[in-house]
Amino acid sequence: VSVRVARGAEQQEVATLDRPALFGEMAVLTRAPRRASVVAVTDARLIELPGSAVREVAESSEKFGRRLAMLMAARGKDLEKKTGG
Repeated sequence: VSVRVARGAEQQEVATLDRPALFGEMAVLTRAPRRASVVAVTDARLIELPGSAVREVAESSEKFGRRLAMLMAARGKDLEKKTGG
């Protein structure tokens, strides 16, 4: 899948994710509006998880919560670098 951000009327690709991949964690954990969109560029099978379920597991499993936080931080830094802020 392609991760894209709006740059005016254009969409800028900032990352590609190979399977298996997780996305949407920033919006779920921060409850903030999405900063990026994900577009399937080939056939893809997706599973949608309710944000409340992801938050519940992140709160009840220290290991999962820590990994999710690390993923979110790394992606946030990468997004900032690629979009200039």
